[in-house]
Amino acid sequence: MIGALVVLLVITMGAGATALVVVGGGVGYFVGKFLDGELDLEEVRARAQGRDQGRDTRAQEDGPYAPPAPVASGAGSPSRSTPLSVR
Repeated sequence: MIGALVVLLVITMGAGATALVVVGGGVGYFVGKFLDGELDLEEVRARAQGRDQGRDTRAQEDGPYAPPAPVASGAGSPSRSTPLSVR
């Protein structure tokens, strides 16, 4: 949807004016987040410098691919009707 809007703007206004509109929209987005209090400049600076300031960094350490949860194991083989259950 946004891509189609950008193509339409390039066709009607030209590439230079479209680039100005897109950059202005990006700046306006971040200014709006800052004015609403959703953007903390100290947090952004700390993250850029690699400091976590006591926040939970487990998601950053594991990345998007956290190790899978362990599967319960017990005596015997798993049931055929429910492959993850243990008899």
